[in-house]
Amino acid sequence: MNEIRHTKSDKFRALLTDTSNGDIPLIFSNDGFYLNCTDFDRPDGISLSLILSSIFSQVLDGGNSQSNPFKYSIKKNEIDLRTLSLIHPRAQLLFCDFYRKYANLLVYCCSQSPASIRAPERIRDSFHTSTKNNLLANEVVRQGEKESKRLAKDRRPFFQYRGFGRFYQFFNSTIYLSLEKRFPSFWELDVANCFGSIYTHTISWAIKHKEYVKSHIRYNNQFCAEFDRLMQRSNNNETNGIPIGSEISRIFSEVIFQAVDCDVIDYLYKHHALRYDLDYVFLRYVDDYLIFSNNENQSKVIAAAISDQLRNYNLYLNENKLRKHQRPFCTLKSSVITQLGRIFEDLEEKFFDVKLVDDKKQFQPKKIHRTDSALKYFVDQVKSTCEINSCGYPDVSSYLIAVLSNRILKLIKSFQIELKSGVEFNGFDYCKLLVVLFKIVFFFYKVNPQITASYKVASTVLFVDDFLRKEALEFTNYFRTIIMEEVDGLAIGPVTEKGRTGVVLLEELNILLATSNFGENYLVSEKRLSTLFEIEERASYFTIISVLYYIRERRKYSNLRITIETEIRSQLSDNNNIATNSESAHLFLDSLSCPYLSFDLRKDILSNYLTRYEPNWNPSSFEIDNMLDELKAVNWFVNWEDRELIDVVERRVLASSY
Repeated sequence: MNEIRHTKSDKFRALLTDTSNGDIPLIFSNDGFYLNCTDFDRPDGISLSLILSSIFSQVLDGGNSQSNPFKYSIKKNEIDLRTLSLIHPRAQLLFCDFYRKYANLLVYCCSQSPASIRAPERIRDSFHTSTKNNLLANEVVRQGEKESKRLAKDRRPFFQYRGFGRFYQFFNSTIYLSLEKRFPSFWELDVANCFGSIYTHTISWAIKHKEYVKSHIRYNNQFCAEFDRLMQRSNNNETNGIPIGSEISRIFSEVIFQAVDCDVIDYLYKHHALRYDLDYVFLRYVDDYLIFSNNENQSKVIAAAISDQLRNYNLYLNENKLRKHQRPFCTLKSSVITQLGRIFEDLEEKFFDVKLVDDKKQFQPKKIHRTDSALKYFVDQVKSTCEINSCGYPDVSSYLIAVLSNRILKLIKSFQIELKSGVEFNGFDYCKLLVVLFKIVFFFYKVNPQITASYKVASTVLFVDDFLRKEALEFTNYFRTIIMEEVDGLAIGPVTEKGRTGVVLLEELNILLATSNFGENYLVSEKRLSTLFEIEERASYFTIISVLYYIRERRKYSNLRITIETEIRSQLSDNNNIATNSESAHLFLDSLSCPYLSFDLRKDILSNYLTRYEPNWNPSSFEIDNMLDELKAVNWFVNWEDRELIDVVERRVLASSY
């Protein structure tokens, strides 16, 4: 059995989980970047070519100067946008070095608060992964004929985390029930514009007392100074605000919030004689606070203490998000979810025969005579629940999509068991129920298209299509036809987003990417794809790579390909500095390896790079051609030749950190 060993000494592991799954297109990952770093850095690895080494040192690993993150906006709700950042590859490498030097200290700084329910606990241990017979275990990424194959599908985060992976899990835990039994008062609070408000110098205030740091600034702790400096350098030397979306930013904020927690606990004991975990408890998940106490007045005192201590770090509570509850604790969301749980039980009874096999539920389909009636029945049940609780589809759609997707995957598992059993059964019943469930999923996605929901829908489509293609091919075309009917009904680029600066329509891109391997008979029109570029004021890196991945070399998209090449040429002109601009650096590296771009464009991109960054190197046209051939085989953030998106999604399932 072949095995791949991952060790604590592999500082580049942090690259694999630096970005959050729901913040990026399906095709984007740091997998190729990670492999290139390990090949370049390891003395026993396969070195990259001379030109790649030059690009690596000049663009990615050159010095400690500032860089501009790629800032883009996604939909937060019907009106508001949320701005995220993809930091420069060089900045990511500098943070890898920071992890190598200070990982143990980071863990220590994140272990000070008893209130935190999500924080790094330790450096993840060394582990092995098998290359055989494991669906979610190991997948090598093809990097060309001469590249090593060492990337595990089980992409473990650099740190082991304690607490709850998702905030909602806390409310389903016995800890929540025990706190309700102990305390009659429960308040919910959160911090306003958390990452955008963090002042980078407060990392020193968090590690040492603020007055002490200000009095001894010349002798500031090296760890604090370096962490502060790296956060600034990764964000265009800004001291106000940190990049949103990077794992290192979440750890940076956790160190600060741990100090705030301890300040609150000390203050309440000193001034109000309140003892943590005896007289009260407050818990914090990232920037969300939960207060449990004996009465309203006590909760008010605790909330005021949190507000005051946050203010010492230039942070403030969101007054509009304060929620107060008395025992029994029942928030609007928990009440609705409880009722929806009953609806799902009813759905299982009407749609499934549920059997226990080895103490696990196995879902087998019942006959469905009219799919439209089944869809209407379920939607009407949800609609009635929303009306009773005075809430809307946006309050429940993400939950519904997550649960329905889970039911779909369980149904597929049962289908697989039936196929392997050799017993005669009606596979069309499975497909008909799959269609009903997907129609319900797309209904709730359409009424509230969100990034996380699009990722869930897209990944579920990929899993089902992959299963049918490999094990029940006769149903594949039927399934793809139904899915494309739903995709055709999705509106690309709402009017509300047109002209808004920096908006990237990741929701649409993810759904389209999930169908990119359906085949020639299931492609969307060139006009429809062009709409994505019309919505954006300036074509973003994410839109360019996603559409390129979708259209490939297909003739029907020839006009769109010309538009894309013109956009790339413009963005990578001499006025764009790939050494400091994250979007330009990502676009530059992925363009060099993209087989769907013209040779002339790639040659111009490389020639411009050499002229600007390697003025003393004058390779011949023949040498540049050879370099392009070599670079075409080196993947960075998109694996252009790997059409199995299911592999990328599976790796991400196990790569969650914060």
